[in-house]
Amino acid sequence: MVLLSLFYGRRHRLLSFPLLLLIAALFFSRVYWREVSGLTIHFEQLACGLLFLAFLYDLWKKKIRLRFEPLTILVLCLLPLMILSSLLESKLPLQSLKKTLVLVPYFLAFLALVHYWADKERLRGAWDFFYFSGTLALAISLAGFCLFFLGLDSGMVRMEHGSFWLRGTMVIPNILGSTAVLIFAIAFIRLLFKRGPGTKAWGDMAALVIATACVMLSFTRAAWVGAVLAIAAVLAFSLRRIYLKSLCLCLALIVGTSGLTYLATSRIKPPQLPSVEQKDLGEYGESTLDRYWRPESVERMDYEGKIEGVFEKDAYSGTIKSRLFTLKVAWRDWLKSPLIGRGTESLLLENKNKGVYYISSSALAFLHDWGLIGLLLHGIFLFWVFGGLLKISMKTREPSPREFSLTLLVILIVSLLMNQTATTMQLSIFWVLLAFYASAVSLFSPSRSVGVGEKH
Repeated sequence: MVLLSLFYGRRHRLLSFPLLLLIAALFFSRVYWREVSGLTIHFEQLACGLLFLAFLYDLWKKKIRLRFEPLTILVLCLLPLMILSSLLESKLPLQSLKKTLVLVPYFLAFLALVHYWADKERLRGAWDFFYFSGTLALAISLAGFCLFFLGLDSGMVRMEHGSFWLRGTMVIPNILGSTAVLIFAIAFIRLLFKRGPGTKAWGDMAALVIATACVMLSFTRAAWVGAVLAIAAVLAFSLRRIYLKSLCLCLALIVGTSGLTYLATSRIKPPQLPSVEQKDLGEYGESTLDRYWRPESVERMDYEGKIEGVFEKDAYSGTIKSRLFTLKVAWRDWLKSPLIGRGTESLLLENKNKGVYYISSSALAFLHDWGLIGLLLHGIFLFWVFGGLLKISMKTREPSPREFSLTLLVILIVSLLMNQTATTMQLSIFWVLLAFYASAVSLFSPSRSVGVGEKH
């Protein structure tokens, strides 16, 4: 990550090293520093802190002018609400407050990013690096999956429910799948708006193939549905502007990659390697024992069983039932404090961190933890961003801002829907996307005649 950031920074002088380091760290969530007071310190949290220190230095040197736009204020107002609800309404206020403090680096990074990205060139450069870093992480993950069949286990594959899943450089397969959907959507849109395949399209073609394979191998229903939704959303918002040859090329790559991945992984039996257990550090600040691989009798990836499990009573029904149970419990618990909620992750904490009490729906999580006020703040932000991105993608004549806003709009829709069913978004990626949304709406709004902020 450090070398990648330094190399890219030498070629793109507008982007500072701390900013590049944070973006690179987003896609390697299994890279951690150490445990402090029972909490996991992830590398991206350190990168958030470094970025904020650089931001303070630039403020002191007057390279940046401090400003607070409405979208920025909406996000920052969540932090005092989180602290208040955790201290006043949680049965375990200190533990709930500790969970809130885990989020502080992301708030600070968000504040720094919306200031640095008040410049169009910086914003687009950061977005290109986001795309490049995500594609690279997926490529490493896919390579790890292939090496696994050669008897080299690097922890990229995880055994669950009698089948094997790709989790790659991410903590869990669900998050790998959602990350693959993000890169899938970016590559798909970039290819669609090229007038022809040409030599310049090879990089985007490779990214689309890699992302499609990772979506399949994540073995996550939310990711499969998310990829289909991404295609549908793009076609719905821009069908008249799409080049037919480019559309045919994209669909051919997606169908071909999906078919080959299915044929390979549904017929090849994985090797029976020795059981590997390694202490891995969890996504939300908790240390967990993550079993990379447990020898079991597995013949193939059962794609059909995974899909049928949604409709059948027995197959995979335990996961669905447990989520519905948690939603009911969370709803009843929220009614005890409807305005400010019950505190950050209070339901999970009060039930001794048992996984069944994790709230899978992001909307209900906002409502339960931070009440109607928290859900309203986040809802206004999303509604404002949705309207702004839609207006830019429909009315802006410049192709670059139009395609960029369309990509963010599609990602906003797809990620919002996926986040209502399961843990599908890396925490740090969620916060960085908020900064991309706010910055794009601020900079590219058709009603804005001049850029915002100062050049750095």
